[in-house]
Amino acid sequence: MRLFNPLICYAILNMFGITSAVHFKDCGSSKARATSVAIYPCNFEPCTLIRGQQSSFQISFTAVQDIYPGGVRVKARLPSGVMTIPIPESNVCNHLTPRCPVMSGGHYSYRYTNVLPQQLPSGLWTIEIELLDTNTDPFVCVEINVHIA
Repeated sequence: MRLFNPLICYAILNMFGITSAVHFKDCGSSKARATSVAIYPCNFEPCTLIRGQQSSFQISFTAVQDIYPGGVRVKARLPSGVMTIPIPESNVCNHLTPRCPVMSGGHYSYRYTNVLPQQLPSGLWTIEIELLDTNTDPFVCVEINVHIA
């Protein structure tokens, strides 16, 4: 019954366009299986994120082994090359539900919210988000497309 309440909440939020599940590509998850990615705000794909405004992303995953989470690494592939996007407060455990530790078989959601930096170039981006363990090895890796405006 505990899983029912979050599902109802997600359905209501999604109905009002507050969150949107997006298509994603697994780019090398090793110790967990990504089950969904959501971006806010997003009305249609590719999601349009506006510089200087708040945005959020959420990655839901199932752990396939016990994991000792570390930080997060975000990279953007642009026509001009690959750019690393700094993530302030990148400790995975501070943004994880349920809280750490990450145990094999458990279902978790990582959610991060921040203001999109003004200096980011506009255009269509391919974003790679890696949740890292304490050895800085990715245990979840997802790739999404977004439009920066």
